[in-house]
Amino acid sequence: MRITGEGVAMRVLLTGGAGYIGSNVLASLRDAGHSVTAVVRNANAQRAVALAGVQPLGGDIGDSRWLVEVLREHDGAIHAAAAHTRSGVASDHAFANAVATAFAGTSKPFVHTSSVWVYGSGSAIVDAAPTLLESPWAWRMGVHQYLQDRGVSVMTITPGMVYGQGRGLPNVLIAHAAVSRSGVVKLIGDGTQRWMSVHVEDLADLYLRVFTEGQPGRYYLGVAPQADTALELMRAATRTAGIDCSLRPGDEFDALARFGDELGAGLLLDQTPHPIQRGWDELAWVPAAPSLLEEITFGKYPNGPCRTVRLRGRYLSVSAIGVGCPMAAARRDVVGRHSPTPHSHATGQERTSTGPGPPAHVTQGTGQRVPRCGSDVRGPSLARASLLLPPWHRP
Repeated sequence: MRITGEGVAMRVLLTGGAGYIGSNVLASLRDAGHSVTAVVRNANAQRAVALAGVQPLGGDIGDSRWLVEVLREHDGAIHAAAAHTRSGVASDHAFANAVATAFAGTSKPFVHTSSVWVYGSGSAIVDAAPTLLESPWAWRMGVHQYLQDRGVSVMTITPGMVYGQGRGLPNVLIAHAAVSRSGVVKLIGDGTQRWMSVHVEDLADLYLRVFTEGQPGRYYLGVAPQADTALELMRAATRTAGIDCSLRPGDEFDALARFGDELGAGLLLDQTPHPIQRGWDELAWVPAAPSLLEEITFGKYPNGPCRTVRLRGRYLSVSAIGVGCPMAAARRDVVGRHSPTPHSHATGQERTSTGPGPPAHVTQGTGQRVPRCGSDVRGPSLARASLLLPPWHRP
């Protein structure tokens, strides 16, 4: 009989527990009352996991014999340290072999991690098994079928671009927006492609729900309903970085040269989710965090004027100077609303600053100064904001 998470403390083996996604999955499992063992490979990861209140287990997941014995001591496993590039295929397959040996013929759940890019471009992507066999990410699809054929209760989550907590893709966008000293920033592709994304804490909640309530053999789409265009996100990134740039379309060759074959090809995909996902309905999973566009514009990023924090299951938006920040859309779990305070406005060629922002470097129009592309600019200090937060949320 499948063990559920309702009042039952399950023994969960977690990989990647000190990583970006895995550390948030660890927190979700821990807060739900499950007993988590996090496999780690070095002392720093052990300390991070221990500080999170979870038992670290030093070991190498490439040691199949050891891993099989460890898996058998647990009620299920989540592989949040799955390979992100083709170079990690061998380790993923070795891990799958150990899972097959330990879990085959049982009801123990195993949650694997893939990527939404396995679906390729599409305007209404659903959480079915991907069928795009010839793509830079086809190697990601073998583990799920392999384990299913061997009688493992496998479920695979395909996350979109993960963001939040000042980490993930927005940092790449903001850094990219600040590199040009010619006054022009080249977009990734033509900028019209839409990117599916998910806040890391919403994603962690999905992992918990899939692990405890998911249907074996299923894929689950880990994305928010909103998909923003690369142009919208890059425009927000330049504003967040505090620089005044002209945005120009790029091309496929430029994207691949800058970001590599797999990441570059993924950033060129045009993807939007279907509004109805059976997995979301079955698990009652509703992403509650601010969108990627909102996070870049007002969120918790090094050059941004505001940061978003989660406290007692609710999202609070706090500015660097200790006042509230606007969010674009009302959400059921968002509190701390304040009247919108615009950070800048422009009239014709003039641009003035009306809120907290980075130092201005170039004089324009009315005498107000704004930064240019390539300026080494940073947002205001977050020290005052950190004083408003409990210690575990401080930077």
